[in-house]
Amino acid sequence: MHTFQILFYLVSAATIGLAFYSLFTLVKKVFSPEIRLTNRETGKSVILPRHHYNGLAKKILEVVE
Repeated sequence: MHTFQILFYLVSAATIGLAFYSLFTLVKKVFSPEIRLTNRETGKSVILPRHHYNGLAKKILEVVE
């Protein structure tokens, strides 16, 4: 019985830790100041600032070409 309680607590702690990690990465991604654009065909990617769109078309063309 004691072993099962320890295993239950370990599994519970791991599950809660994973949930907090997932929530942290989601919040970090939503509030990140940058956007990553990736061309699926070539694998090229570029990181753009989220709130600054000067030269956006040029950056997108760099990824697409």
